[in-house]
Amino acid sequence: MSQVRIPAEFKRRSTIEAVAAWCDTKVEFVEDASLAQPQLTIGGINAIGVPAIASILVRNSKVAENFNVVALGDGNAKDAALIAQYVDFAEAAATETSGQPMQGTVGSISLHLKGRHFVATDKLSVADILMYCAVYDYVSKMPNKEQTALGDICRWFDSVQKAFKTPLPVVELKVQQHHEKKPQNKGEHPQNQEKKEKKEKKPKEPKPAKAPEAPKETFDSASYLDIRVGKIVKIEPHPGADTLYSEEIDIGNGEIKKVITGVRNYVPIEQMQDRHVVVFCNIKPSKIRGLPSEGMVFAASNADHTVVQLLDPPADTPIGTRVLFGDFCKTEPVACDKKGNLWKDCCEHCTIDADGFACYKGQHLTVPQGKITVPTLRSCEFH
Repeated sequence: MSQVRIPAEFKRRSTIEAVAAWCDTKVEFVEDASLAQPQLTIGGINAIGVPAIASILVRNSKVAENFNVVALGDGNAKDAALIAQYVDFAEAAATETSGQPMQGTVGSISLHLKGRHFVATDKLSVADILMYCAVYDYVSKMPNKEQTALGDICRWFDSVQKAFKTPLPVVELKVQQHHEKKPQNKGEHPQNQEKKEKKEKKPKEPKPAKAPEAPKETFDSASYLDIRVGKIVKIEPHPGADTLYSEEIDIGNGEIKKVITGVRNYVPIEQMQDRHVVVFCNIKPSKIRGLPSEGMVFAASNADHTVVQLLDPPADTPIGTRVLFGDFCKTEPVACDKKGNLWKDCCEHCTIDADGFACYKGQHLTVPQGKITVPTLRSCEFH
């Protein structure tokens, strides 16, 4: 049995218990008031902090052969980097050092999980266990409407909690189930079975009058915008306009968008290449001076438009991360703002405050790694 020393009134004991249960390892806890963080020593290796303890528990687990390869990505540099990235994400969420409320973190994770089974790789990893623990309190109290709006995180959360003997109480979630067709009887021809089923059908009863549908809950227009961190992977001057750049921007999940931006007179091309930017991804595609534009890069400007600066996400933000407009983002984005009404509703409320932070209706734009900023402009607008 491994002995974990924990600080007095340590609030994340259940996280270590969950990792230990997943690793099929028994641990005991000893309180030590002199400690600032939990500690575990195994085989002469001293692990300090929850992520390090999780890692050492995995590497010393005998739950399965090569368990550490799947759980930590050992031997696979790409998987290891992804798992480490989302372990850091989970730690920031759990310790409330991400710069955004838990509601925003949960929304960001749900968007990330769209089309994915797990947060980092295609298999359950230590990042999933730590993230599950980090969001547990919030998800366990989510009302049905929010569960419906954030269906992807609920689906993932449910699969994680059922993947091992979690020490945390199982949360009943509104998860969409797949319905299978009724199996036919063995040895019976499908046509015969179909006839039999038709004969067994009862006479139709008059349908009751439909009850009026409850009005659908609506959210702030910003909730439906798809704003992400992207990386400019290719840029060149627009051949038909002296003020424009033509760019290709990676917005995550292997998706590249062609975007035209009007900052050529303000930002040198060498400062644009490989730069991380904030991209409006579900704007209606259009053509600008003959070239396609499928997004919009956000930039701030002073009142007379003599200074223009691109919005900057924190340097360590993964490409494709959703940018949240304060706590207004409570559902997943729509596919496309076809009529432009969503952005029209939002744009007048998009400002840079006196400290250089991008804001929407007075609340900061955030990603799990921190806040969106501009270099030097203050008390102005962005668009």
